[in-house]
Amino acid sequence: IQLVFTFKEDGSKQIEWIDPAMGNLHADTYQKVSLTASEKAAYASSYESSELSQTFDVRLAEGQLVLFMLEHQIPLEPTSKDEFMAMGMFTLKFIRDHAGHITGFRMDAPRAENILFRKS
Repeated sequence: IQLVFTFKEDGSKQIEWIDPAMGNLHADTYQKVSLTASEKAAYASSYESSELSQTFDVRLAEGQLVLFMLEHQIPLEPTSKDEFMAMGMFTLKFIRDHAGHITGFRMDAPRAENILFRKS
């Protein structure tokens, strides 16, 4: 296994994992997104998954977006445009229509990925 670190002229960094048996993976640095209160409020809504027969809420609480999932309240941390991390385990990737309105999100979790939640 070989790890290759690349430092680009624009200040970004990349790491590549080269494994002849498993294949190659790479990761780039990203600029963490900072959202205004009104931008955060656009995500707040109820979202329903027909796959899971569950409804989860995203709410704004004390200036922070929070995922209300079953009996848990999980803070959401923005990682890039329309993408959030929850507990370092769940990724929520919000979906927008052609007009730019949020219509839902896809959730990746430790044992499942690409679970669709539509805005209620």
